[in-house]
Amino acid sequence: MSTLLGKKLLNYRIEKLLGQGGMGEVYLGVHTEIGRKVAIKVIAPHLARDPKIQERFKREALILARLNHPNIVQLYDYWARPEEGLYLIMEYVEGISLDRYIHRVLRGPIPPRQAIEIFLQVLDAFQYAHDNGVIHRDIKPSNILLRNDNVVKVLDFGIARIVTPDPTNAEDPALTKTGTTLGTVVYMSPEQLKAKNPADIDHRSDIYSLGVVLFEMLTGKEMYDRNQLSEFDILVKIASEPPPSLRELAPEIGPDFEPILAKALAKKREERYSRCQDFASDLLQILPKYANQEAGALPRNPALTQTQVSPAEPSFLQRTYARLRASLKDTRSSKRWYLYLSGGILGLTLLGMVAFWFMRYQVQKREAIELTEKFSRALHDHDLNSLEGLLAERLSPFFTDQDIDRRPAIEKYYRSFWKTLQKDSVVWQVLSSTREGDTWQIEGLLYQQYVTSPRTVLEPKKIYNRWWGRYDTRYEAKTLPSTTVCKQKRLVFLLREGQIRGIKLLDDKTCP
Repeated sequence: MSTLLGKKLLNYRIEKLLGQGGMGEVYLGVHTEIGRKVAIKVIAPHLARDPKIQERFKREALILARLNHPNIVQLYDYWARPEEGLYLIMEYVEGISLDRYIHRVLRGPIPPRQAIEIFLQVLDAFQYAHDNGVIHRDIKPSNILLRNDNVVKVLDFGIARIVTPDPTNAEDPALTKTGTTLGTVVYMSPEQLKAKNPADIDHRSDIYSLGVVLFEMLTGKEMYDRNQLSEFDILVKIASEPPPSLRELAPEIGPDFEPILAKALAKKREERYSRCQDFASDLLQILPKYANQEAGALPRNPALTQTQVSPAEPSFLQRTYARLRASLKDTRSSKRWYLYLSGGILGLTLLGMVAFWFMRYQVQKREAIELTEKFSRALHDHDLNSLEGLLAERLSPFFTDQDIDRRPAIEKYYRSFWKTLQKDSVVWQVLSSTREGDTWQIEGLLYQQYVTSPRTVLEPKKIYNRWWGRYDTRYEAKTLPSTTVCKQKRLVFLLREGQIRGIKLLDDKTCP
């Protein structure tokens, strides 16, 4: 698959290989129009033909699509071409994995304060995932990235499970059948080793794995050394033996972490933390004890819990207020602080106005993009009522027409299209968004893949007539089979007041 280097995939130019494994490779891609860097996960073509691999890869895309959190890698696009490969286009993270940071950079444990600051961000991500019904099932340091700006990113939901009451969205047991090891053994919970079906595992299995990761962060060593123990020995220890002592492996660490890890690593899941939020709350309680430790490079993520630890010294606002009261005793000082206070209030007001404008701009942009996505879904579902609700009464320009009413536009461009096709698939990909006045312009690519209906044609055939000594023409009916057609339309939508006011067709060609 290294032949992808230098080539173009959708709108992305493949720049370099970021990593590879047994199932595929990850490339750095750059959007050719807007210059955004992405990570493209590619499954090898010979594996992409396996229906189970296809389903598992699609499930990863579905899970990432429903998760939107600052500490979870974001999904941009999913592209399935079994004959060529399966592709996930994701957020590119410039940084280093947690396992490399521990074993290659530090070559030892992470200081307790910095370890807590990193781990709180990890817990924040998994609390959000669990709240949305997602169990990761493969938590390990290599699936946790530390970005260059010190933000934690969790990735690789390839074997995650969605917990849902909807039977139509339930996981296929064949994807995780008994006897198939999914996950990395060292970080697996006891119930994950023994599970006979996916329903036997809940979010508390992730909490056990998180405890193993925290143990490795604090000691600089895996909880069970894979270089010294066989996989069978590790399985026995996880299933039946108490976890190794933190104090024995890292005597320099105080006793505060022992009860926290003991609870996270309990053999019975009923004895573990019931939520990542509770796990984080206990870590926050001991964080002030390490306040004098040299500050780590990573800032702490906002607390997962409402429980707050009282600061050892007055806050910035308390110190400022005390200084302000003392300065009022002196007239000159009073005037100076009055000016400072007035300037601060004015600055905060301006900052609030800018923040409000920016948030409003982002909300309007998201609404405009969602409107185009609704248009795509209406085409895909052949939903005439939805389409009529999205289009304004008059559209100008609409494809080649300078001005056209909504009903004639639907009749001319879509009704006949729906009648002639048996099945179609529509995918919409946004390329750019701009605003001019109160009108949004959303440019993107609309992919239409459909199967034409079988049709019968009359084919002329020359037959020699011996009686008259000449060739006569006769017509025979011939059935042409259905064919698959893929079209790529480059469109610009003109949106205003929650409706589509016009659609410009920039390009219409066969899919590359």
